[in-house]
Amino acid sequence: MADRVIVVFLLLGLLTEITVASATLDFTCITKPRINIDDEDTYIAAYLHGSNGSLSFRQTLAPAGTDHNTETLPPNSSLLATAQSLQESAVFNKLELPVTGGKTRIGAFDCDVTMAGGGSSSITTIIMSSKADFVPRRASLTANLGDAVNLKVTAADLNSQKYRWRKDGSESIRSQKNQLSYDLYNVTNSSSGIYEVHLNGKRRDGSQALMQLIVRDCKQSKWNPPSCNMDCPTCLNGGVCDDTNGDCICPPGFSGDLCKIPEGPNRFGQTGSFRCDSPELGGGPTCAGTLFCLPDPYGCSCAAGYQGIDCNESKYRFQAVIEILVK
Repeated sequence: MADRVIVVFLLLGLLTEITVASATLDFTCITKPRINIDDEDTYIAAYLHGSNGSLSFRQTLAPAGTDHNTETLPPNSSLLATAQSLQESAVFNKLELPVTGGKTRIGAFDCDVTMAGGGSSSITTIIMSSKADFVPRRASLTANLGDAVNLKVTAADLNSQKYRWRKDGSESIRSQKNQLSYDLYNVTNSSSGIYEVHLNGKRRDGSQALMQLIVRDCKQSKWNPPSCNMDCPTCLNGGVCDDTNGDCICPPGFSGDLCKIPEGPNRFGQTGSFRCDSPELGGGPTCAGTLFCLPDPYGCSCAAGYQGIDCNESKYRFQAVIEILVK
């Protein structure tokens, strides 16, 4: 009888783990963070695993376009019909952005999913020019309610001192005129958005720095807004606590309730179900040069084993550790 009771408790524990793991939508949006606008094709790809839904794309900020804030797509772009990916139980779609689109491809884009049973979700990603006048410290930054945040860029030409900051394509922020950093204090959800830095009078050149700020609706290590009375788990390896359900959103290359399971430097998705060397991505050998964006509040990051604004600098020690653990 005692053995039966133990089995029942074990089964209940497994069911609980399965329920918790399924609360986070396994949805990923990937692209190349910076491109040569004069001679390079690029793309944005969206992956959905374990759920049934349709995938689509929007450009939400187009600094070099005729309409800076738009939900249309750059000229000559093409969209695949949503179809099953080569991986099992997954939906894949891809937006091709050929070189003929030029600088209109610079900006912010949303990968959208509409679930078959109702509900939707969006992920924001950005594309910048590899010859931009400014380089951000990172493509996205996640902060907690009430945090102090420093957004910083590096100028390609230190002799030029006429800079402009904008948020979500709005008018330039006068208080930040000619500054390479922007300090925000006691941030709230309204602080979230796409921040942009460009040379005065050169916004349409497509040479600005773009970065996304995401502010969780709770203070650090808390979830369940507005009361935020629940404690977050300790998310490992760069995982982020979802302020709405308390789950850990795991970075590419890791999985598990606490993101402690290494999936390897060539895998992504909340269960490591996708591979960067898959045919739909061109069959490249690694995830180098790829920016992975996940649902808020995670934001965007490089794959496991890579770093830098272009996600092509190897973290040799980190990558070696992952490879040893996976073997």
